Amino acid sequence: MTLPTLDFDVLLMIQAVADQASISRMMQTCHWLHESGEKVILQNVSMSSGEQFESFGRFLTTGSIYRISLLHSLTLEMRNASTSGGKALKRLFLQLFPHPNLVRLSLRSPERLLSSVNGLSTAIAALTSIKYLAVSCTGPHTISMLRAMRSHLLVVEVTTLDVMQGPFRNGIRCDITSLFHNSQPSLQELRASWPDWTPLDPHAHQDANTALDNAPRFLRVRNLVLDNPYMLAITDYIRTYPNLRALTIHDASDNLFREGDADYRERRDMNIFHQNFYGTWTTLRRFHGSILVLYVLGLTCHVPWVSVDNFDHDSNGSLLHAILLDTRPVHLELRLLGIGSFRKIYAPVLQTAPVSGSLQSLALTVKLSCQDIEMDIGSFLLSDA
Repeated sequence: MTLPTLDFDVLLMIQAVADQASISRMMQTCHWLHESGEKVILQNVSMSSGEQFESFGRFLTTGSIYRISLLHSLTLEMRNASTSGGKALKRLFLQLFPHPNLVRLSLRSPERLLSSVNGLSTAIAALTSIKYLAVSCTGPHTISMLRAMRSHLLVVEVTTLDVMQGPFRNGIRCDITSLFHNSQPSLQELRASWPDWTPLDPHAHQDANTALDNAPRFLRVRNLVLDNPYMLAITDYIRTYPNLRALTIHDASDNLFREGDADYRERRDMNIFHQNFYGTWTTLRRFHGSILVLYVLGLTCHVPWVSVDNFDHDSNGSLLHAILLDTRPVHLELRLLGIGSFRKIYAPVLQTAPVSGSLQSLALTVKLSCQDIEMDIGSFLLSDA
């Protein structure tokens, strides 16, 4: 069967899954396939150079204004773009402003262009249609833009540092609780990598009382994911996201606990004190992270689903005992490194911890270590812990 003999509905289905080169060839066959191909290509556009920014801007505004309304998702790699490319982006965003169809925007390493092209950050912040925003490698101009965003965002992903260039070479940390003021009625999910100190942290570069008085509150945020948070003062997040249901914290140990055992115990005491003074979550249902992180958070609220691991610290049964008392989980998932750590350290805690009235299920995942090579797994499973 050749291309001209296929029904148009079949060709449309092919266009929907084809690569851009194949779609371009199909668009050259007839007016109908050209028009349907434009719809497919403009659903999700990704560009990585100033030349592409300029040519795409010309394409989008040539002919019918109908093309602009087809653009739904835009991903821009801005690290190496020229100033002329940045000016082309500014014109593009100004042209997009009256059209409400661009709902997804991803900006990668935008700081240099935002600082060198006057009005670019203002043109982006003025958009009102964005629902899903992803930004990587922030700087002063990027942070100002995020604070001024007019769109009522639903989902945000912010990576403050460019870890591919080394943790502190590109981008600066920022306090994520101070961003996206205009999205307070709408934001539902926030994912942040390398967030900075928040107002109640003793290392913060701001007055806590002033910052708390001016802090936004996101009543609809249900899911918060933090990667590599710095010196986490959990009460700031409780205040900013009071109706949170799920909290995930990854790779926090290097940033939270550099000063050793005494430091993280002091940080836990600080978090517990602040929760007793300011209040804690009543809505939190899930936590995912490490035993050490949850211990330091010192959550004083009941958390039905708790999933924790010991991958970032030496095994310590007292930490698990404390978080079981803190959170009183109904469902507990333990992800452990080494069978020996479970048998010698964590199994006794589970046998003695006073959680029998609440705990209904236990899921255990063990990553075998070098010390487990000679162990008879069958005998271990059949033996008493």
